[in-house]
Amino acid sequence: SHTSHSSGLGFFRVANFHASGMTLTMSDSRYICPLGWRRFKCSCYYISTEKKTWNDSRQACMQSGTDLAIISSREEQDFMNSIPGDFWIGLSDREREGTWKWVDGTTIPVDEGVKQPDDYNGNEDCVHQRTRNFDPGWNDLPCSYTLNWMCESVPWCYPTY
Repeated sequence: SHTSHSSGLGFFRVANFHASGMTLTMSDSRYICPLGWRRFKCSCYYISTEKKTWNDSRQACMQSGTDLAIISSREEQDFMNSIPGDFWIGLSDREREGTWKWVDGTTIPVDEGVKQPDDYNGNEDCVHQRTRNFDPGWNDLPCSYTLNWMCESVPWCYPTY
């Protein structure tokens, strides 16, 4: 949609300042996310208002210079659990069955007996975040399902040494 595209352009403007040498720290109050995006620590997150397949969702994120969200800490998972709805995140086992990989190439171990992702019938290769009182967190579905999605900007406030 037009709104998400302009949000992406707003992010580009902010990112260009960083690229030209202005480094912001986590405590810098000038670091804000574009209109319609949510901030958590050093990242900005956008939740779509439309629905697409996992692959088309990823393409939509990449068009705004971002990618599907990666959850890399318990704190970030708690943040995700606080957002209502179901949305694609950047985790799948599309490349190799049973190897769950984030869009940045990192893999995560999924032990036998873990509830989700469970790759039900060997046909659920893409992961979405869901918020339900009884079972918030991840669930895997066929990648062809259409859901909302969440884009995450690349974190760019770095520690100063």
